[in-house]
Amino acid sequence: LVGSEMCIETAYKGTDENDRITLTISGNTGTWEEDEADGEKESKPVTVNSDNQSLTIGDDTKYYKLDGNQLTIEDDDHDPNDTVVLTK
Repeated sequence: LVGSEMCIETAYKGTDENDRITLTISGNTGTWEEDEADGEKESKPVTVNSDNQSLTIGDDTKYYKLDGNQLTIEDDDHDPNDTVVLTK
C-alpha cells in the first residue's frame, strides 16, 4: 500500500474485539486471517483497490487509510465501533 501499489509482501497485525488479525498483502491481493479467542481460525481472501482506497475482504468492502506503519480499516459508514487499526 505504498503509493498506488505495493510490490513486496507486507503483514499488518492488530486486534478486532478479542480476535487477533493478520493482514498479509502482496501486490493487489492478500489474506485476512483471524485467530479468534475461542481458538477458531478464519481466513478470507483480500483484494486491494488503490483507486478508491478500498479492500474487499471475503464478501465485505472496507475502506483503508495508511499513515506510516498504521493501517486503519473501516466500513463505509465510518462507525468508530467497526474500525480496525493494524500496524506493520
